Amino acid sequence: MPWRVKKYVDEVMTQPVVCGSDGRSREHPERLYGSGGPLGGKRYMLSTTWNASLRALTQPKEFFSGLGADALLWPWHKQFEYMGLGLGKLPTFCSLDVYKNPQIEEDFRRFKAHLTRHVMPYLKD
Repeated sequence: MPWRVKKYVDEVMTQPVVCGSDGRSREHPERLYGSGGPLGGKRYMLSTTWNASLRALTQPKEFFSGLGADALLWPWHKQFEYMGLGLGKLPTFCSLDVYKNPQIEEDFRRFKAHLTRHVMPYLKD
């Protein structure tokens, strides 16, 4: 990952108030690694920008072997799960092909629709 992202991860995502503990303790050895995390009950959403096209992400013979964005972002999802957000994953938003075939206005329209559908219902509570 780029140095600035790594610096952010090291400085922010290792703080006990964000990460908590791994969930295990001597008093409760039956608890699973990664079951701690102080952010339970909260939600998160990844919004990403790719130079890759949708085809590059979804087709088996393309560069990413058809894995899709969420599989490629798996380490981030696991980090958020470790922080207690495992049940709070909202659908990921992707802006695609931003250098070779930018669709800026369409991306903004899709992002607004994505937020309206997946985030706004939780803000009304």
